[in-house]
Amino acid sequence: MKTELAFMDLKSDKYDMAILRDLLTIHSDLSLCNKDASQALLESCINKLDRMGLFEQGYTWFLVGEFARIFDDTLMVQSEVLKSNLYQTVSQWDLIKNDIDELDVLGGAIFGGLKSIDYHLQDSAIGSVTKELKWMAYESFTKEGGALCFKASTKELAYEMTFACVPFGLFEPEDLVLVESVEILGAQIESAQTAFEKLLFAHYLLERGDRLGFATAYDQARRMTLTSVEKALVKLIDVKVKGKKLGSIGEITHRPDGNGNVYAPQPDERHPKIITEGDEVDIHATVMSGEYIETLTHYSVNGQAFETIVMEKEGLSYVASIKGLKSLDEVTYYIQNQYHETKHYHFTVNQCVSMDYISDLQVIDGNISLFGCQKKWSSYTRDCHYPQS
Repeated sequence: MKTELAFMDLKSDKYDMAILRDLLTIHSDLSLCNKDASQALLESCINKLDRMGLFEQGYTWFLVGEFARIFDDTLMVQSEVLKSNLYQTVSQWDLIKNDIDELDVLGGAIFGGLKSIDYHLQDSAIGSVTKELKWMAYESFTKEGGALCFKASTKELAYEMTFACVPFGLFEPEDLVLVESVEILGAQIESAQTAFEKLLFAHYLLERGDRLGFATAYDQARRMTLTSVEKALVKLIDVKVKGKKLGSIGEITHRPDGNGNVYAPQPDERHPKIITEGDEVDIHATVMSGEYIETLTHYSVNGQAFETIVMEKEGLSYVASIKGLKSLDEVTYYIQNQYHETKHYHFTVNQCVSMDYISDLQVIDGNISLFGCQKKWSSYTRDCHYPQS
């Protein structure tokens, strides 16, 4: 059994890139529930287990377990070739773990593979190794200069570390022990050397649900020349994007009222919430893209012809400012780029009248309405639209 630990050195002759490409292709087929295609290629990989390194073996075990779970078919899990290979690793674990000087991707693949298979086999020896791997993962990493490192080598974790949690589960995407290091990697993504590094990072952000961060890394990678392995990873990511329904490139998100939290403005809401004469109304939106896409806000006041504002990118938001509005103006607007167009949104500019005193306060449909009088005793109502709290 080979025990080379090299994984992400794509130029290394120790790594069988054809097998990695096949494993990523199987993973895509499983995500699409394509049983026939994934089964044929997976059976081929099982027959090559004795010629694989530990990472490749772990990834194969993981996919076999996933196949059994998705299709309720444990025939490959019971394969003598697979079980012989798996139990050889388990029986030699005490020797193998002493040779591991980097527990990131390799540990993730072994953990994910054993856990996936043990879901079906329920073997105490396998369970013992997965528990030890989980313990080692949290015990063996430390921060050096703000970056997550493996204690034994003080080598900073690189982008491949994200593969340990996606999909293998050695770390969860939200684990603080990983998140802090990923933030550092995110600041370095522009200088990442290979498309594979950028794609691994995008893969992780996809699992985190970070649509804008994902789009940035993914767009950068897609503009590079891709190898067959990188193309296979792109296919897997594309399948996951559709499954998560994160939206397509250029998709616009705009929620006028944000998430309802008045203390934490969102990057896709309208500001201010209560609009009165003289206010500059900022229309914020997010666009599913790592690069700037020209996005326009079209607006109409009181049914007149639509005017157009080119939105500017400010941090996570695209922003357009509508100015010069008067009391009781009725405004309709929508947002558009070459890929997407939102529905029409509406708001009315509130009338602001000075008040000598408040005579009454009522809550109507969750809004606070103030009733008062001026010196001439002409009564009026002003609906302040403050949420009841």
